[in-house]
Amino acid sequence: MKRLRRLALAGIAAVLLAGCTPYNNEVLRVPAATLGPVSCAPTGTSPKPAAVTAPASGPFAVQSVVDGDTIRIDCNGESTRVRLVGINAPETVKDDSPVECGGPEASAALHAILDSGDVFLSTDPAQGERDRYGRLLAYVWATDVSLVNRTMIDLGHAEATGYGKDYVYKEPFEAAACAAQAAGTGRWACPL
Repeated sequence: MKRLRRLALAGIAAVLLAGCTPYNNEVLRVPAATLGPVSCAPTGTSPKPAAVTAPASGPFAVQSVVDGDTIRIDCNGESTRVRLVGINAPETVKDDSPVECGGPEASAALHAILDSGDVFLSTDPAQGERDRYGRLLAYVWATDVSLVNRTMIDLGHAEATGYGKDYVYKEPFEAAACAAQAAGTGRWACPL
């Protein structure tokens, strides 16, 4: 218990020394009007956890994890790529790109969180439902009520980004990324 307390205090100190703004780690809540549904019929079997208060669609069975920021689900009978909104993980499968430092670890982390599980999805109207590659853009909640997008940032496996567009969880995602970077975890342990 004392060790956990010391680690927590060290984390807070790193955040403050790095100039990061601490953000509450509890389940993130947003007004229902700020998120949208996903236009896919549910394919999973898990009940929606009561703690997921966002207007999330689902459940959707995860078909596969593509890399640290992309999964596949069945959307109306078609295997569909889902890009996690607000994050960017190091590359592992991008055509004509080398595997980036931290990429395999980011993919492994997302596998550990989502393999053989169900997820609940919400879109962010500021981001649109799909990106220029046709991927569904979504916030992804695991059945343990974690917002997976945020979890990947907390673990240091992704940076926070809206690719030039605003997004609902910008403030907490950026605070979490700053803390992970200050702590040198995940991708932030890679040489510059």
